[in-house]
Amino acid sequence: MTTDPIHRLTLPVYPHDTDYGGIVSHRAIVTWLEMARIDFVRSVGLEFAHLVASGFDLPVIELNVRYLRMVPFNAQITLLTQLVEFRAPRLSWSYTVHSEEERILHVTARSDHAIIDRERGKPVRRFPDDLEEHLRPLLVLGGKAD
Repeated sequence: MTTDPIHRLTLPVYPHDTDYGGIVSHRAIVTWLEMARIDFVRSVGLEFAHLVASGFDLPVIELNVRYLRMVPFNAQITLLTQLVEFRAPRLSWSYTVHSEEERILHVTARSDHAIIDRERGKPVRRFPDDLEEHLRPLLVLGGKAD
């Protein structure tokens, strides 16, 4: 289990991540953000499947992506992910996508999520204990907490 508030995930760029011109498409980048977020949560000992089985879900309610530089085919990219807001019913992560050993910044992004009681279909006012225990310690300095 990690205790670092900045999570790193390194991925190769595959042909299916690119458009006909060999440039990574926006859909691949959005997929990478989700992969980074899920890997981050897993790294602290919490599986999304467990959260769902416990009756909760974390749907995306807002996604902002800023594309700064194109990502070429055959690059090795690193996603840096941070938990920046943890205030029921909202969780928010920020991301950066880099290449060449984090020297080139390609993308900045933020995703906001609501924690939903799956049975009622409504946001919760208090986080489930597992989520609280595993994620609150990783909230970056200056982030928002309740």
